[in-house]
Amino acid sequence: MSSGDHIRVRCAAALAFAIASTFAGARAGYAAQSTAANTPKDTQVIDIVIVTAQRREENLIDVPIAVAAFSGEALERRQIDQATDLQLNVPNVSFTKTNFTGSNFQIRGIGVSSVAASGDSGVEQHFNSMPVKNPRLFETEYFDVQRVEVLRGPQGTLYGRNATGGAVNVIARKPETKEFDGSVELEAGNYNALKAKGVVNIPLGETVAVRFAGISFNRDGYTDNLATGNDIDDRDQWSARGAIRFTPSEATDLTLMVNHYDEDSHRSRVTKQMCHHDPNGAFGCLPDTLGFEAGNMRGTLGGILAEWGPLLLDLGDGTPDGTFAGFPLPPALINTGTDINTGSPVPHDLHKTFAEYDPIYKADETVATLEFSHDFGPMTLTAIGGYQETTFLSQTDYNWTVAGLPYDGPAVAAFGGGIPISEIDAATLLGSLNGHVRDVGVFSRNYDQSDQDAHQWSAEVRLNSEFDGPWNFQVGLFYLDSDDNTNYYVVTSELDYWAQVTAPFTPFLNSAPPYYINATPSASLKSSAAFGELYWDATEKMKWTAGLRFTHDEKGVKDRQMLFSVPVGVPPTSTAFNDFRVDETTFNEFTGRFGFDLKPGWFEDSTLYAFYSRGYKAGGFNPPLDRSLPQFAGTPEVYDPEFVNAFEVGSKNVLAGGRVQANLTAFYYKYDALQVSKIVSRTSVNENVDADIYGLEGEFVLSPVNDLLIDANFAYLKTKIKDFSSIDPRDPSNGNPDLTVLKDITDGSNCVLATNELGTAQTVGLVLPVAAVGGPFGFCGALADNGFSVSDGEAANLDGNSLQGTPEWSFKVGAQYTFHLGSSMNLTTRADYYWRDSFYARIFNRPIDKIDAWDVVNAQVELASSNNSWFLRGYVYNLLDDDNITGMYVTDASSGLFTNVFALDPRTYGVVLGFRF
Repeated sequence: MSSGDHIRVRCAAALAFAIASTFAGARAGYAAQSTAANTPKDTQVIDIVIVTAQRREENLIDVPIAVAAFSGEALERRQIDQATDLQLNVPNVSFTKTNFTGSNFQIRGIGVSSVAASGDSGVEQHFNSMPVKNPRLFETEYFDVQRVEVLRGPQGTLYGRNATGGAVNVIARKPETKEFDGSVELEAGNYNALKAKGVVNIPLGETVAVRFAGISFNRDGYTDNLATGNDIDDRDQWSARGAIRFTPSEATDLTLMVNHYDEDSHRSRVTKQMCHHDPNGAFGCLPDTLGFEAGNMRGTLGGILAEWGPLLLDLGDGTPDGTFAGFPLPPALINTGTDINTGSPVPHDLHKTFAEYDPIYKADETVATLEFSHDFGPMTLTAIGGYQETTFLSQTDYNWTVAGLPYDGPAVAAFGGGIPISEIDAATLLGSLNGHVRDVGVFSRNYDQSDQDAHQWSAEVRLNSEFDGPWNFQVGLFYLDSDDNTNYYVVTSELDYWAQVTAPFTPFLNSAPPYYINATPSASLKSSAAFGELYWDATEKMKWTAGLRFTHDEKGVKDRQMLFSVPVGVPPTSTAFNDFRVDETTFNEFTGRFGFDLKPGWFEDSTLYAFYSRGYKAGGFNPPLDRSLPQFAGTPEVYDPEFVNAFEVGSKNVLAGGRVQANLTAFYYKYDALQVSKIVSRTSVNENVDADIYGLEGEFVLSPVNDLLIDANFAYLKTKIKDFSSIDPRDPSNGNPDLTVLKDITDGSNCVLATNELGTAQTVGLVLPVAAVGGPFGFCGALADNGFSVSDGEAANLDGNSLQGTPEWSFKVGAQYTFHLGSSMNLTTRADYYWRDSFYARIFNRPIDKIDAWDVVNAQVELASSNNSWFLRGYVYNLLDDDNITGMYVTDASSGLFTNVFALDPRTYGVVLGFRF
């Protein structure tokens, strides 16, 4: 039995025990109620859920869209604290952090598959129905939320731009003029977690009310950095929200709401870095499996510049430079292929690391929305305007190790006993060359930084008719203006060493910046749209819907990539070196939907629907590439927009006297030019692939006896890439023994050479002798210039492969029961179990890309007063403390092809005391 099977058996056993206990309690509690004098006489039925999935309030059962909706109480009961928890409760939803500034929320396999400052998500996230392009909503917990809605499938008519996969709408509670009320919650948990929530609603007369809410969360980190002795991945964050509402009449409603979030933590963007050490160095990390090992520094650009610096200098000017210090290893170690990471500790635990630097994580966000509505009787006018700004800065150790061997003594001595590493100097880009030094040392050190400064504003106006006749409509206009400033840096002591020792050769050599930077001071978007839907009640039970949207997207970019691009003393803004690429592009597209919904009268209430939808997501800019390099030949400046033709049928049903809800959905997507990306030579290259996606979803809620509530869902998802090939950065040879992977010692990239030409290439000195130096190392450009059979790789045939992050099967079941303890108190118990099938983290579907099946068990128990004036709740999340990996990121060849993995939180538990007034 595999380890995954053991986990599933243990989880199933735990769930069986929890549900059996709940049902046993249900039988005992039901029997007790039957004889109690105060037994409730009303039959408990499942709550009616009101949603705004079609931009107007409707009963969920009447909405012809696959939508999951959770009230504030349901979020608490199911332990949905933040966006990542939605995947445990909504069919065909997955969520993972990503390597840079954001996350990937996927619905039916569609989310953020491309990496670009000008890129977009296929799942739109909304706050109070305002789309947020760069949300930080996933980083803080939900609080004082009226409802969270998850719309599955293309929303190309009503829900803004780019919603090819679906939309998430977080709706905060508005002030109420009816009465003064509020609540306070205090929570304590493991990892010294302390959390406080508070809400107060204050009527200011009959037409005005204000509401204030906030949350503060502090806890220790659940990852131990054994090198520094500190715990990391902690939380120190808070959010606050204020709103004022003016309702001069029953027909008019005006609400202004402002939400602010702030965090200053040691949160890690990465759960763990994994690698199977390459003993030779051409790969850095071998492409066969993931292991708890350090990468080979000789397979990175920094290691190459340090080790082969004298040779590169000699090649540069034809004159031996004997004053250049060889670095970083003594000759005896070089000849054995040993690198400075040999002996680097890598703990065999996702929540233990051995890193030189603890992470830094700072983020804030302000979101303001202004919503106005007026009911004219036959028509309702709604207008929503909003503003969002966010800043973010994260630093992490780049390879999560402390080098096992020190630098070569003479090289260290030349710098007075230690090699410097730069503090990022964004103004001059000179770093250690200008005295901006983070520290000095005799061991290899490195870190990266990802930062962002983004803002947007948007406006939308809609007119919705409510005529008595068979025809109705909804029309609207939308505008969004956003700009995003993002930067990504990689800083290593090896790059600093190269910059320091080559600075005297300026202008022969460019020496600044002494670190890699991908700078995008502006990725702008101006998006405008006109949309509308027409509704025809063909009969009393059948309604047809036709929707159309025209979208005009204007995108602009200002960016550049730099590494040793500017001679010391020359301003980095000089037009002579590495100018910013400045470009603009425009996209215009029609999208929409057409279909019907029917009330067949099968049960107490039923809705049957069938729809065709057309979705679109704008293209964007590939990074400013050097297209003279073979690995970027043919890479377009602008990658294409993506399109989806989606067909969906579904049935929503209420039966058994309102005690059962059963919803089924089947869908088929024909995807054209789906945007995907990979990292090549220190940059993200975006490609377009075609794909077929189809699946089935079921959602069920039942209350077989009073006070017992059971919910369950299942999902089947099949994704297939169509007629597409691509070179795998992990192994550009595609496993072909007739090709040999070479590490290019001029820039750290990889190329492939015909194996039968390897000997000749060594003879002429374009490939260094493998026996002496490991590798193999060589000069890819020179090999091509001299007629050798060299290329950037052999493309892998990906036809039929799965898209990333798409488990084929998943299911969830939860059970909740409330015991009535006399007339004054209730005890509610709940257990939830979620399981997902194995899936691939990359479209190449190699064995190393496969993430094993995993599951999660959550449970809680709550004692509360019957009038809900107070409660005491105990909870546990991830009961069995499993390491559940949600995604991966593979770096490029110049960084050694290591893999960063992202996982759910470990087991957490605690108690919550709350009061309502």
